[in-house]
Amino acid sequence: MKNQGGSIVASFGIVKSVNLGPDTSTKRVSSPSSIVGAICNGHSVILTISVKSATVNFDYTEEFPSDMKVGDAFKDQTVTINLPGMAAKKGGPSSVTLIRHRSVVAEEMVTTPAGKWNCFKIAETTTTQIPGVNGRPPMANTSPTPTYTWYSADIGIIKIAMEQAYTTTLIALP
Repeated sequence: MKNQGGSIVASFGIVKSVNLGPDTSTKRVSSPSSIVGAICNGHSVILTISVKSATVNFDYTEEFPSDMKVGDAFKDQTVTINLPGMAAKKGGPSSVTLIRHRSVVAEEMVTTPAGKWNCFKIAETTTTQIPGVNGRPPMANTSPTPTYTWYSADIGIIKIAMEQAYTTTLIALP
């Protein structure tokens, strides 16, 4: 952690991540991801996240304003996801564009094996734009189910969940 031009900057990574299925007994392999940096600029905490695997590669940021409140909507974010695995298949797209829509929907107390925190619950829906390939027209698909992130100003991301798909929860602190 260091001070760079008035912002506090830190680098760290996720040591182990396991996604649980909806019944919490099914463990699912997730793409290796890591938080490669965090900046606190006095107005927001900004996390830089990297996802790298044989099938997908992308980087994006998560911004958490220090003055957030229930009802706030974040600026939409566009992320390009490279698909080297799909590009290797004949006719598959080499990338898709994801437009992230995020808003603060609640304030909740969240208990995990690592502790108990007051968190903002942030809902995210995404619209995926798929380029036309092999003579097909481009498509856009908006996710019907939001992904929820529970964020505590005291510690950071506590939990991420998508109904009927997965839950990732903080289980320990260093």
